[in-house]
Amino acid sequence: MRYLPVIAIVVLAWSAFALAEPPRKPSAERTAEHCDDGTQVEAEECFASAAVKSRGEVDREFERDLRNAAAFDASVRADPVMASHPMVGFGLSLTEDLKVSQAAWVKYSNAQCMFEGRTSLGGSGTDILKAACHNRQNLSRLTELRAADKLARR
Repeated sequence: MRYLPVIAIVVLAWSAFALAEPPRKPSAERTAEHCDDGTQVEAEECFASAAVKSRGEVDREFERDLRNAAAFDASVRADPVMASHPMVGFGLSLTEDLKVSQAAWVKYSNAQCMFEGRTSLGGSGTDILKAACHNRQNLSRLTELRAADKLARR
């Protein structure tokens, strides 16, 4: 009887550990894991759907990061010590830097995926390769945006 509370604690702790979910991958990555399992038509639809979904995640993260960058810029300008920093005088703006970075990424991503698609020489795999590339590029950008946001909020 005196071990009953200890046993109860151990059982509760074990069940909480067993029920805990592992870290989640971005939803588009979970979607694309099995795209190669079916026909070419199914693979193309699967990768295209994953790419659209992951691009939506990138767009949402970018907008959130843009709001956070604007808040950072405003806080720098409002702080007399920070406002006198030489970088601020040279036009430091995380908001503008993020916009430039995103535009460059879009251009790079489109060019890279066009290249990868063309390795199929216009064959039936072209669209699959392009969609898979866009999904991969989007997931990579999502990681970059999340890391940049953490830097801006430190």
